[in-house]
Amino acid sequence: MKLIRKISAGPDPKNAMHYIVGNGVIRDRSGEFTHTVELIERVSSESFEIWIKNSKNEIYPWKTIERCPVIIEYNIDY
Repeated sequence: MKLIRKISAGPDPKNAMHYIVGNGVIRDRSGEFTHTVELIERVSSESFEIWIKNSKNEIYPWKTIERCPVIIEYNIDY
């Protein structure tokens, strides 16, 4: 089960960067999403990793958020 569903990173929640599991994040030249957020993982008390999946179902780390104000939304689908 994926515990974190969404992370909003930045000092102002309204203008923060929002990453949501399942949402597309990288587009190709035609505008189609080629990668989706697969997992958001807490690495430490001040660090989170965002993992993405490509069209070949390969999963790899994409971004690390460190020492930044964040709002976490957890998956409530237990």
